[in-house]
Amino acid sequence: MDPATIFKIITNSTWIVTQLMSGQSVQFSQKNYVVQVSEAAAPGTILLLQAVSPHEEAAVLYKLASESASPLFRVDAQSGALQLLGPLDFEYQTQHNLTVIATSKDGRIGSNEAHVTVEVLDANDHSPVFAVQRHEAQITEEDNHNLPRPVFTVTATDGDKGEWGVLRYSISGDGTAASDNLPSSDHFPGMKISAAFSSIEYGPKRRGKTHRDRAGQHKPNTERRVATLFMENEGHYRSPPLLDPGGVAVNGANASIASNQIDLHSDKLTVNSDSSAINRTNIAGKVRFSTDNIPESGLHNSNRVVEGLSKTLHNTVPSEGNHNFSSLDPDLLSENEHFHYAHSSEKRKEAAFTIDPVTGTIKVMQPLDRDPPHGRATWRLVVTASDGELQADTEVVVNLKDINDNAPVFLTARVEATVIENSPSGTPVVTITAEDFDDKNEGSNSKLIYSLQKNAVDEETGLAIFTVNASTGSISTAMCCLDRERASHYSLTVAATDGGGLQGSCEVLVLVADENDVPPRWGRAEWTVEVTEGAPLDQVLATLTVKDPDTRNSLAYRVAPDSGRGWQMVKIEGRIAGDGAELRSLVPLDYENPDLKDGLRFQVQVTDQGTDAWENKYRVGEATVIVRILDVNDNAPSFENVQQSVRVSEDAPLGTVVAKVPAFDVDENRNGLVRYSLAGRRGSSTYFGIDHTGTIRTIGIVDREAISKHSLVVHATDHGVPPRQSSATVT
Repeated sequence: MDPATIFKIITNSTWIVTQLMSGQSVQFSQKNYVVQVSEAAAPGTILLLQAVSPHEEAAVLYKLASESASPLFRVDAQSGALQLLGPLDFEYQTQHNLTVIATSKDGRIGSNEAHVTVEVLDANDHSPVFAVQRHEAQITEEDNHNLPRPVFTVTATDGDKGEWGVLRYSISGDGTAASDNLPSSDHFPGMKISAAFSSIEYGPKRRGKTHRDRAGQHKPNTERRVATLFMENEGHYRSPPLLDPGGVAVNGANASIASNQIDLHSDKLTVNSDSSAINRTNIAGKVRFSTDNIPESGLHNSNRVVEGLSKTLHNTVPSEGNHNFSSLDPDLLSENEHFHYAHSSEKRKEAAFTIDPVTGTIKVMQPLDRDPPHGRATWRLVVTASDGELQADTEVVVNLKDINDNAPVFLTARVEATVIENSPSGTPVVTITAEDFDDKNEGSNSKLIYSLQKNAVDEETGLAIFTVNASTGSISTAMCCLDRERASHYSLTVAATDGGGLQGSCEVLVLVADENDVPPRWGRAEWTVEVTEGAPLDQVLATLTVKDPDTRNSLAYRVAPDSGRGWQMVKIEGRIAGDGAELRSLVPLDYENPDLKDGLRFQVQVTDQGTDAWENKYRVGEATVIVRILDVNDNAPSFENVQQSVRVSEDAPLGTVVAKVPAFDVDENRNGLVRYSLAGRRGSSTYFGIDHTGTIRTIGIVDREAISKHSLVVHATDHGVPPRQSSATVT
């Protein structure tokens, strides 16, 4: 048997014998008992009291003193077991003082009493509570003063006391930092990490008393293995990384993380586990580090979260007790086997809001824009209060108060619009609206007034041609009867001004649409056309131009019926391309035709109302067309008698008329002028000659005996180009 056990038996036996021999009263083994009970403990025995009577055969009865009567406790009269009847409440009462009386059942000896102190251990039986589930705060947009600047403080309460009543706040939602973007280790130069390992026992930490189980038996203290990680803020950062409490799996076993801030320059994390899977040679787990402000060395104003520090303590066999390993620089963690520090080099977006994890104060970290297209008028945040296990959320809505920081903006910088000419004054042209992204409910920041920075002015009257509605941006005509033929377009500038004087502008091009309000007119009142005879049918004799400034018209042409000489011999048609009409002949034009000798003279007409509108004289334009037919040398001289026989006496004197052989040419002018010449036998020209009238005379003495017969050929030639010729014979 264990010597210590033998010693305990001998000691207790001696005490009992001594008490029996005294003969005074029932005696307890202790006058004062201390028992620690969690407020979460279930009803049952919490302590076994022992008392003895001097008479061995006399039984001992137990009861609570009247002043200790409580609905929470009772003592079993026979066994002395102190029993818990109902739930304890650490927050209501942390300690219960009871008096237990022991008496001999036979009543031959006096009673005795013992004092029991029940210390209630706190359990995390209360969740954090926010009194208000939704908060609202307001800040001014684009305010860069005193950043980071407190916005609102939320406060939660926790019915627990002690460590379970200590709350830490975190924030999520719009504009908060994403926890999956990790800064590199050089964000915290000088931050040292060290680890310690200890193995302690379960048992009363106070008063150093022995712990017994509920059956009253001594229970050996259970070993608990504790790994402690220390972070020393040697860089003296204003906001060093804080260890974020939360559950962690260690080698597959459930463990808890307790985080206690020691001071501004250090923090401690403890991983506890009852599992035998955790031993002194292998402790592995994941812990999370968070900070509310990056250090001031150029990386401030951002909520940073460092995640993924995986620690593995192995091949270390420290002796019992708390021993620190050598300090480890985060930059060197990857070079030793005690820690592995995983991080991401991805740059993260700076947070708009952070929260002080201790005070619950929300701070704005940068100027914020409330206005579209990139701003946000309302930021919705969720604040979480956690006691390490339980948590509660509350919503904080931060509204941005508008400032007049946006000028009005038109959707397009240039707009085209159309108004029909001759429209009355007040005719709507176009409505142009601008947008101001400032808050429409904040004063006059986005209330717009429209004006015409640049207007068109009538040259005759000096009056403005257009006007704009100051409230709606609707542009309309300010005067009657715009004339497209005078001005086909106008250039305007519309301005929109908000209540703070900021301004935007838009160019407006107003096109004046045509109305068929001007009748067509020929380019000339009288056209003279010269046409060479012999032109082929349907040939264009002339192109007659038309003037009509309107664009919305339907031009039609015709030769006015019975309008003059030759009107039925021609036609007029609109040109396929371009304005104007083409004059064409319907019959051959022969200068020698007696009906055409004096040419043609007739009227042509044009209308812009289509082919059925000739009766509307106002819409019809007229012009006179004179067609002169020009002669061409298309006829040879013609003899009345192409063959003659005459006689002449041989004694006829010189100059005697022998014959007249005139020729006639129907062509005009030089084309009709005829010159004559003689041809014949050799020597005939010695005896005869011909003048310009075609008269043949003797120019020499004829001798019958020499030549009794002469055959003369008369040529008649006109002066055309090329000349035409005909012949006659005189014998």
